Amino acid sequence: RNFRVNLDHRIGAILNVGASAYHSRSQRDKTTGSPFFDLLLYAPDVNLGAKDANGNYIQEPDTSANLENPIWRQGSRDNTETRMRTLANVTMRFSPLSWLSFNGVLSYDRADILDDDYTPRGTPLSVLADNPSLGAITKETETSDVLNASVSTTLTGHTGDLTARLTLQALMERDQFRDITVEGTDLRVRDVPDLSVAATRTGECTPATAVSG
Repeated sequence: RNFRVNLDHRIGAILNVGASAYHSRSQRDKTTGSPFFDLLLYAPDVNLGAKDANGNYIQEPDTSANLENPIWRQGSRDNTETRMRTLANVTMRFSPLSWLSFNGVLSYDRADILDDDYTPRGTPLSVLADNPSLGAITKETETSDVLNASVSTTLTGHTGDLTARLTLQALMERDQFRDITVEGTDLRVRDVPDLSVAATRTGECTPATAVSG
């Protein structure tokens, strides 16, 4: 989903103002492991789409191969990625005199990536051993904030066929990045993908800021 708006306005011959904004949001399922490579390891006559009596894909459709069904593995976890992007821009040009003009630009760019990984309690982790998962949840948020601003003044002079132009400009750039990861393990309640039911919870935050001008 996305949204975009553009506005331009002119006041007489001396002032021009423009603004634009854009926002998008998308979500997709993440792959677990390397399913396409795993498909190459199976014999062509193995039915990976076979289901058990409960309507679930079979974890090990070929017991002689000791391979986990990539379709089953993909369905046994709930791993998603959500991306959001917001862009905004404002421009202004003020020309009070034919030889003098002022320009200003302000732009903003924000990007968010949200990763949610969930393995339910009791999910088998191997076809070679009885080693069910205790349940795990991982939530990671990556945020990038970029703000740019510039102001300039232009003076123009004419002498015969010669045109001289002088521009003075000031620029400011700020870039902020933040990565927050929270993980919960040993989920005490089945089929509840929430950190509140995790017996063990850990978190990590990595901020970074850069300013120039």
